[in-house]
Amino acid sequence: MEFSLDSFPPEILHMIFKYLWANEIFHSLFNLNHKMNSVLYSYNNYYIDFRNVHKKTYDRLLTNLKDQIKCLVISNGYSVPYFAHVRNFLEQHDLSAFTRLEKLSLTDIDEEYFLDILPNIYKFSQLKCLKLDRLPSYIGLRFKNILSRLNRLDLPDAVFFDQLAEEHTQNLKCLSVVHCTFEQLKNIFNIVSQRKFQAFALTHGTLSTMEDNSWPKFARLPHKIKRLNLQIDFQSITLNNLKQLLSQLPRLTHLDIKGEGDTDLANGQQWEDFLHKTYGNQLIEFDFCFTIWSYMDMDTIQILKQFSRPYWLYRIRPWYVSYNGRGLIYTVPRYTPTCARSDSILKYQTTTKDKKLFSNTINQLIIHNPTIIPEYCFNYVDFLQISNDAFDSTNDNISSIVNLSRIKQLEISRTIPHCLLNRMSNLYHLSLININSLVLSLHQVAWDSKFEQIRILDIIYNPRDHRYTDVRPESLSQMFPNIIRLSMTGIRIRRAYMNRIIDKFGKMTYGKFQVNWNNEQKERAGKDLQRETCRLISNNDETNFCFHFEYVYLHLFIWDTAQ
Repeated sequence: MEFSLDSFPPEILHMIFKYLWANEIFHSLFNLNHKMNSVLYSYNNYYIDFRNVHKKTYDRLLTNLKDQIKCLVISNGYSVPYFAHVRNFLEQHDLSAFTRLEKLSLTDIDEEYFLDILPNIYKFSQLKCLKLDRLPSYIGLRFKNILSRLNRLDLPDAVFFDQLAEEHTQNLKCLSVVHCTFEQLKNIFNIVSQRKFQAFALTHGTLSTMEDNSWPKFARLPHKIKRLNLQIDFQSITLNNLKQLLSQLPRLTHLDIKGEGDTDLANGQQWEDFLHKTYGNQLIEFDFCFTIWSYMDMDTIQILKQFSRPYWLYRIRPWYVSYNGRGLIYTVPRYTPTCARSDSILKYQTTTKDKKLFSNTINQLIIHNPTIIPEYCFNYVDFLQISNDAFDSTNDNISSIVNLSRIKQLEISRTIPHCLLNRMSNLYHLSLININSLVLSLHQVAWDSKFEQIRILDIIYNPRDHRYTDVRPESLSQMFPNIIRLSMTGIRIRRAYMNRIIDKFGKMTYGKFQVNWNNEQKERAGKDLQRETCRLISNNDETNFCFHFEYVYLHLFIWDTAQ
């Protein structure tokens, strides 16, 4: 039968590829047929993440398709195989060949590797966006000059801008920083382009550097800044403080503020008067989340009445507000909780009549007592945790609480609910947490059952109260035939058992095992793994695996699986 995707023209498939990582695309579609291979090789906007990359995909893309990669995420984390580490990447590949690379993200990079890669970033001639999760102690002139090419920059700390001048930020349009003082914010606004800079996001801010605790007055402002996102780490914010700041930014169209402070932050009438006077009708989105410390005298009815006026509700996207009665007031759905327990009755007052705005934002759910059925079903849950107390309930109760077909990750700590797994068609990640015995966890499941949808399996034993009884790897691999990533931790996994796991899980490309080996055993681990397994081989100095140790954990990477 002809492969169904063949009916789509290449242009449609390329549009779909925009939502997928290169590893997902090649693992699923490469070598299905000649036409699909042609579609893959003609696509020129690949996103590749070294934290989750297959060796064959890595070699294929970085050998033949460098000029078709648009985004790279480079990391030296423990889950990254050695062949994809920064130093190997720099030694084996000509960075100037990445002629279409526009986005680069560096995560979990140690200081020594930063010194390797930062001076070489200039070779990415088309680079427009850069994200760093840490700043090295030394920033060279060559790297500073690269910044003049960028239009987006994500940094952990604004202290970096103390070393920059206006010529370094002349093309910057969007900036996001995790930590920034208002003194640094003033400096940023002094050096960014007044004509081009449009958006600023701050995850944490502080007033500690202001001698008199006054809010800043900007001597120079970007004329086109339209988006502002502030999370302010200061306990005495007042509405007047925010008015003083925002009145200097009259062109905003999107405003998002999170902080703690006085009761006037919950005064909808004052907010309406100020926003209408300052921005008129140009403000498209206004979101906030305020924690009010002195909330005892706050009148919930009066608060909601002020935020129920036409100014707030008569919009294409209404600015709904919710108040929990304990000092927390926030806009809906922007700051609606995304994690909840199914048996917790949400106590809140809100200006919206559509209560589904609350249940539909929940993407992480814990089912603790399935006998309590909530008013609305949780239809958009990706991560589901079922507690021990919930296993005596019927499957019908659980399915009435949550949409099982949506679940992507399931975490349980007792017996695997066989019937539920069969109804989770999109489930790809199963975690068995704090279990005493794998046999007991599987005892209700028929050994000929197959859960083909699951790709990631975590088995975490209870280190204090475990009854280690081996489930034969032959049976386990038949039950979970498509596992790509496997983790077995909590107790020491016996070497012989681990070797059988490696051989029987033929599609596994990554394994994490708790081994507790001594230094001598670690030094000869490579030879021992080759000798004691059938799957791990070495011919003429070429191997199909690599590994490294993280304390008592062995991280194993295998690339002999067919794609």
